[in-house]
Amino acid sequence: MNNLVEPGTTRNNQAQTWARRMIYRNIDFRLPAPVAPLLKSIRAEHANALCEKGEIRLFKVEYYREIEDRAIRDENDGIGILNCRGQTLRVRGLFPSFIWCMSQAQISIPDLAKKFGRDSVLLIHNSEEFARRLITAAYEVGSQWSLECCSVAYDKGSFRDREVEADDFSEHPEFYIFQKDKRFSDEVEFRFALTDINWCSYESDFIDLRLHPCGDIAEVKNTGLDEFESVYSVCSVVKK
Repeated sequence: MNNLVEPGTTRNNQAQTWARRMIYRNIDFRLPAPVAPLLKSIRAEHANALCEKGEIRLFKVEYYREIEDRAIRDENDGIGILNCRGQTLRVRGLFPSFIWCMSQAQISIPDLAKKFGRDSVLLIHNSEEFARRLITAAYEVGSQWSLECCSVAYDKGSFRDREVEADDFSEHPEFYIFQKDKRFSDEVEFRFALTDINWCSYESDFIDLRLHPCGDIAEVKNTGLDEFESVYSVCSVVKK
């Protein structure tokens, strides 16, 4: 089933393969491997569209800087901020990146529902296969893509006690997409970042893709929204 597993690798040592950094057709998995399942607070209609039809919408990273509700908006999303030897470094990408945000299994479904106020939670049970389907669908719409899959680090603006060498950026060149302020740490976020390396221009702030239907690797759970008191207003949360 899994084309991402290196030759000779079994399911028992798949996590070690992931942790070594694994690249397959421009898919770059970063350690540590996420604990299954990955979770996403989402409207039921959108979750069902992904499971039944493979329909998915990814937003540009810049989109998340402008969400109406300040409680969940990150004005520096997609901008890496490091303090290095007393100097503040701000790093951002040159290529358009579209991201799919999920939470790791350390957060409970009720807590996720309370925070984002959606009527459903999508559970992805095989994140590697999901990534493969994601980049395959991207190639089908044209251009050249890379896909990085990584846990978010909540260290934006943190002090680094050494110089930032060129190797630091070559080892993790898109780190700015996976860096957020510690006030978001309760989200335990894991991101899939799809980057167009042909530097195409996009008029809209999202891209729609059609994957192979994901009902075999994902499921949808109703949160019983009326049972939970949402921390943030539903209308202010991202569309998908």
